Amino acid sequence: MTKRSHFVRPCRQLLLWSTVALAITGSALAQTASTTKPAAAKTSDDGGYSTWDVTPFFGWQWYQAFQGGNLRNYTNRLKSGWVLGGRLNADFSPHVSLETSVMFGSNRLQLRPSGQPTLTASVPTKNVQVALDLVYHFQPRTAKTRFFILGGPTGVWFIPGDTITGNLTQPVFPLETKVEPGINYGVGVKHYVSPKWGLRFDVGGRVNPAAHFGLPQGPTGPNTVYIPAKGANSELYTSIGVILREHYIAPPPPPNPLVSQTLRVDVPAASTTPMTISGAPATVCPGDDVRLSVNSAGFPNATYQWQVNGTAAGGATGQTFNVPTATGTGSRSVTVTASGGSSTATSAPFATSAGHTYHLTAEAAGLNGRNASYQWLVNGQPVAGATGTTYDMPDAASASVAVRVTVPNPPATSAPATFTINPLTPPTLTFAVTPATVPYSSGPVALRAVATASPCGGAVNVRYSGEGVTGTSFNPGSVSGFDMGNRLRSQSKTVTLTATATDAKNQTVTRTAPVTVTLDPEARRLDDVVFQSMSSRVNNCGKRLLLEELTPMLRNDPGAKVVLIGHRDEKEKGGKAALALDTTRVLNTAAVLSAGKGICPQLDLSRIQMKAVGTDQSATPRPALCGASTNVKERSGQAVKESDKNAEYRRVEVWIIPSGAAMPAGLTGLSALPDAQVQKLGCPK
Repeated sequence: MTKRSHFVRPCRQLLLWSTVALAITGSALAQTASTTKPAAAKTSDDGGYSTWDVTPFFGWQWYQAFQGGNLRNYTNRLKSGWVLGGRLNADFSPHVSLETSVMFGSNRLQLRPSGQPTLTASVPTKNVQVALDLVYHFQPRTAKTRFFILGGPTGVWFIPGDTITGNLTQPVFPLETKVEPGINYGVGVKHYVSPKWGLRFDVGGRVNPAAHFGLPQGPTGPNTVYIPAKGANSELYTSIGVILREHYIAPPPPPNPLVSQTLRVDVPAASTTPMTISGAPATVCPGDDVRLSVNSAGFPNATYQWQVNGTAAGGATGQTFNVPTATGTGSRSVTVTASGGSSTATSAPFATSAGHTYHLTAEAAGLNGRNASYQWLVNGQPVAGATGTTYDMPDAASASVAVRVTVPNPPATSAPATFTINPLTPPTLTFAVTPATVPYSSGPVALRAVATASPCGGAVNVRYSGEGVTGTSFNPGSVSGFDMGNRLRSQSKTVTLTATATDAKNQTVTRTAPVTVTLDPEARRLDDVVFQSMSSRVNNCGKRLLLEELTPMLRNDPGAKVVLIGHRDEKEKGGKAALALDTTRVLNTAAVLSAGKGICPQLDLSRIQMKAVGTDQSATPRPALCGASTNVKERSGQAVKESDKNAEYRRVEVWIIPSGAAMPAGLTGLSALPDAQVQKLGCPK
């Protein structure tokens, strides 16, 4: 076997079989990703794609040898050298694209003068390769990683240097630039790091006729150089490049997700409170107006029937009853039966949002075997036909959904109220408010004075008066005198209520009862700390808010806590640093409060909780913009102007939660600060 066949043919076979092997590997990986690991493939796929891209690259190229048609030894070869260039790729289908490329390379041509045993003459050369390739990708263009093969025609410009150097004898023929057609082929992989750019690795080869540079096809004398005719040139190259993605097509939005939610309704239990009749005097004088009343005992909208000594009293179907006393004397036994009426309870509102469909289920607790009816409410209005235990709400605008449950109550009969018709005696009255201390935000407190008529005083009517009193109830929320503008401390006020009992003979008696109304402290939201675009530095305006407004409040209340919620503007982009702006703004704000150096106080970090919500702007912005009209001076480029319309979205919400105050319902998902990271920041300048 000749030296040529020992070298050239194996090299060409190596290039071709390497291409086939890499192509099979890419196909197998694509098949594995699509069949055995669908979840992982989907996770790594951003769903979007670019229709064309540009890839500048650099690499290295290796040449085999120029071969003469019948020559059995080597007279010349090109050494390996660097390459650089660019590729323009257009994806016109999910798997197939068309690519044009330009590659610049540098190699030294080595020649063996006639009669010499080694390659002792050489000349530097440059080459320019222009290719048009058809590319097949084993993964679709929406995948992040894509293996591919390519092939197509190419043209190569071989550009020699000016002078051949080495041990040779004249004549030396001048070298000419040569253009040769060829076939380009290769394999590679693309990995898209983001919608904007990615990386590309290529291994490829080229076959074309050898460039003869105008040299003779045989020796013209001893020590003369030549290149045999009918030679072939084979090249192997590898390169790495940066993909610049253009005309990015974003992925379609996901389908509306189904949300299943259970709405709990705590239905009042069937009444176990005994029905009691009030207003029955111990004795009654003939002709007195004896007015009896019964407590509702948990029977809203009930109907009543009164009985006297076991006989139904005609027309006595109300919650009060005027007992006939005009004739007759002796004892009277009065009872009342309540029937009908229903207990109604409504669930807490559930907020829905656009882009979702909902399957809502009512969970009525406390039925204890009773039948219930349901009515679904959207934004407080009943929904026609929505009277079952479930309600399916299609995708619509945001709304507040609740369910109302109505349960009928069983009838009950009161214990008898007895009295004796006797001569007139004065009434008595006892009055106390239970509980004696009530929160300002609690519901009305029922007032129940116990009045006992004189033996002949007749029915007793009790009236209540005092601040916050309406009818037979006391409303703590109607009491005045609280400083509602400063809810950072606990407040209380004691008011005196009066019960007045009047019997049928216009005899009256009054009793007073004190009740203390307490007002718990309440969480307060301060103005937001706002930031320059793409900045997390707390400027002087933000420091004034934290040091002059928030810090004195914390010193006055050692048990108070702080909640910081970081936001960023959706226009703040630029990779991981931009995505973390909401967190770094919170950490820098916390450092101002806790560093304990310079102007910064030393607030215990355990008193601060945080949350980073990205571009979520659902909480109404409250920007603290000092503006140019104040004496707050900022470093150059740190002032946030009121004309900056997006400044209010680059912010940190600031909440103070006083001792004893409840955490606002909307502040969920809070976490502790990373102590070491905040302490490392120190006091921002």
